Amino acid sequence: MKITKNSAAAFIFLGLLGCVSSASDNSKQSQQLVGLWRNTYEQADYVILRRPDGTFSEKRVQIYDSSKPAASVNSVGKWRLKGNSYILEYIKSSHAVWRKAAGKPIKFEVQNISPVEFIYMTPDGGINTEKRIGDISEDAFNRVKVSLPGVKVEKKGVRGRISTNNRIF
Repeated sequence: MKITKNSAAAFIFLGLLGCVSSASDNSKQSQQLVGLWRNTYEQADYVILRRPDGTFSEKRVQIYDSSKPAASVNSVGKWRLKGNSYILEYIKSSHAVWRKAAGKPIKFEVQNISPVEFIYMTPDGGINTEKRIGDISEDAFNRVKVSLPGVKVEKKGVRGRISTNNRIF
């Protein structure tokens, strides 16, 4: 095949168009993730509020050690989509597990994003399914309660509550 100036220009244009399309797809998907989402499974119940500026607030009740009560955790950080990856970066947290993760991006593989459901694979191969429970609303986030029915939640040892009202950026 003979490559001419016009065919080379068309090839470059189509390549750039693909990049723009990919970026706009991520932008559209990112917009779908803005709002209030919940995930509940055997070891945890959490609610995350993703804002359009790429920040998030999260509160959760999670069992980290089955011989101990579940922990009540508040965290804040940054989020983004890049290609087929959902990336979370915790900035502050009231629990040691998430404090250790602070400043280290955690990458998840996106399985599906829709206006009502977000499915992604965790780094250890688990599948998380979040359900949309509301639009972006700080008030709704503050009102929603997280719990695991029948599970005792320990508040002792949770160092310095983080106000999810106070944006850190």
